[in-house]
Amino acid sequence: MAEHFEETMSMRIDDLERSIDARFNAVDARFDTVDRRFDEVAQHFVEMRDFTTFCFEKLSQELKSGLEKTDVRFDRMDERFDRMDVRFDRVEGGAARVERRLDRHEELLGEVLAEVRALRRPQ
Repeated sequence: MAEHFEETMSMRIDDLERSIDARFNAVDARFDTVDRRFDEVAQHFVEMRDFTTFCFEKLSQELKSGLEKTDVRFDRMDERFDRMDVRFDRVEGGAARVERRLDRHEELLGEVLAEVRALRRPQ
């Protein structure tokens, strides 16, 4: 009976060892699956970061290009305004000359009117 007990106990221990080994193998397999999934998620984050960096660099280049074009256009506008300022200065100078001539004509007209009035006065 002791022999039978030992044999049964030995078989039971063998069964338990196989059961524990099977469970550890299943846990190991699940950890391998989880590790693989984490690696996939990590890879997706790397891809997203790379794509975000690419998009940012492309957007940055497009913005720089657009701003450079805008700067060129503003430079041209500044040149045109400078030329217009020169023209307005000339017009202003011409207007000042006209105003001086009108002032002179007004003085002469005043003198002529004074002479006419003097001639009209009875003596």
